[in-house]
Amino acid sequence: MLARSGKVSMATKKRSGEEINDRQILCGMGIKLRRLTAGICLITQLAFPMAAAAQGVVNAATQQPVPAQFAIANANTVPYTLGALESAQSVAERFGISVAELRKLNQFRTFARGFDNVRQGDELDVPAQVSEKKLTPPPGNSSDNLEQQIASTSQQIGSLLAEDMNSEQAANMARGWASSQASGAMTDWLSRFGTARITLGVDEDFSLKNSQFDFLHPWYETPDNLFFSQHTLHRTNERTQINNGLGWRHFTPTWMSGINFFFDHDLSRYHSRAGIGAEYWRDYLKLSSNGYLRLTNWRSAPELDNDYEARPANGWDVRAEGWLPAWPHLGGKLVYEQYYGDEVALFDKDDRQSNPHAITAGLNYTPFPLMTFSAEQRQGKQGENDTRFAVDFTWQPGSAMQKQLDPNEVAARRSLAGSRYDLVDRNNNIVLEYRKKELVRLTLTDPVTGKSGEVKSLVSSLQTKYALKGYNVEATALEAAGGKVVTTGKDILVTLPAYRFTSTPEPITPGRLKSPPKISKAICRIVNRAWWSFRHLR
Repeated sequence: MLARSGKVSMATKKRSGEEINDRQILCGMGIKLRRLTAGICLITQLAFPMAAAAQGVVNAATQQPVPAQFAIANANTVPYTLGALESAQSVAERFGISVAELRKLNQFRTFARGFDNVRQGDELDVPAQVSEKKLTPPPGNSSDNLEQQIASTSQQIGSLLAEDMNSEQAANMARGWASSQASGAMTDWLSRFGTARITLGVDEDFSLKNSQFDFLHPWYETPDNLFFSQHTLHRTNERTQINNGLGWRHFTPTWMSGINFFFDHDLSRYHSRAGIGAEYWRDYLKLSSNGYLRLTNWRSAPELDNDYEARPANGWDVRAEGWLPAWPHLGGKLVYEQYYGDEVALFDKDDRQSNPHAITAGLNYTPFPLMTFSAEQRQGKQGENDTRFAVDFTWQPGSAMQKQLDPNEVAARRSLAGSRYDLVDRNNNIVLEYRKKELVRLTLTDPVTGKSGEVKSLVSSLQTKYALKGYNVEATALEAAGGKVVTTGKDILVTLPAYRFTSTPEPITPGRLKSPPKISKAICRIVNRAWWSFRHLR
């Protein structure tokens, strides 16, 4: 019994030792996890403010100082540097003035992204008297905020290391911090984008076939220049198409000029074309012109039962758009377009015209910057016309939603500075030119040689898409001379008449080919001559 008891005691001690070791291991892992979590949070919370501060310095470096000759006009103002998530509207509200008044105070300043798109790090002139009052500092506006945030973060991490929390609690805290910092970083990242627009096009049948999504992104910009790319995805005339372009705009205080290059591709029919455009803008006025040049040749057209081939049509257009300064919510549009080809589907694939042109007149109404209603009437050759209604949702990711829903901001968008990131105005739909395919290819035997009374075949070969019901051959002179023509299936048999000397060959004139109802006009290519000569053998 004693021996047994000793064994039990030793086993118990052994298990107790293992449990202690396991606890130590788990405790060690918990400490390591907490330290790792604390390190991640420290890096996350310190990196983003420092990056934001650095970005502010870079943005401030791109600002042009107020010229000395205008210093007297701004004697009652002081410089103010925008903090995180601040905009022109929030600064105006902070100092108790309107956006228009703030704009007037900064009329002699030049901003890299325009007055309406200022963000963290940009500098504005604000009223001096109001600025001296005790105001609640906005987040990220003072350099002390970075030090305060570092101290706060260090305190939180110290608490985290001191607390006895399990791995799940530490992971939850890390996720919360990461989510918060990622949200702030995402907001700053979106502010670097230009303009996104969704167009819901409604035609006379109230369908949304002509809807599209446009996106403009500024890649590099200075106060005087903007390099950007524009991308469009749309479905028009039952064809899904994409448009990708690069552009450059040069700004002066009173006007803007630019040039752009586009590559248009039809994802449904594999057509491609190139485009080049020029722009000239002023306050409340936009002028542009575009040229379109095909890059692909003839391809089968499934939209016309593959009886036709299609390719992009070459063309050009001139566009003008303007708004009333007294009422910037209402605008008008004029477009003249010209395309070249024998059968160009400018309006519809079933209404093809030769070298068509069209004039478009339209009106648009913008109740607030986010939404625009438009109506257009297009008139072409021979009475062709169509009417279009559309609703545009234009979103600028770097602008606060409150500004995009404010009717008072519409006037600013019509100015040259406010339209800096507006989309290129062009025809993104690839207009097609069509031609009829060769549906019937008939090769005839020429000359027909034989003796009187012999039966000869006139058809050497026949290629046709649709089955032919038969031939209709006119040979009045041959039959008058005693000859005979008989059609059997795909062949034409001729019985040669009695020999008769003539100075000219006897003609046989082929007539209309009878085919299925799908072919309204027989498209037939006859190889060899339409007049057949007969030579008799004695």
